[in-house]
Amino acid sequence: MKCQRCWSDQEPAYRVYTDALHIKVCATCAKEALALGIAVEVLSGRKGKGNVEKISLDLRIVGQGF
Repeated sequence: MKCQRCWSDQEPAYRVYTDALHIKVCATCAKEALALGIAVEVLSGRKGKGNVEKISLDLRIVGQGF
């Protein structure tokens, strides 16, 4: 599967969401979303898909209900 934002071949490992947006993105796009204050979650249920860059999620941004 490709990143649904930049369409690179990087493995989507994060879900980015707002009221109108729900997409699976790569680590690079997830970093950009965090910088913009958009909620980001780590996708669960991935089996043996190593080689995925991990990013540090700012818990003050993730899950905000505002």
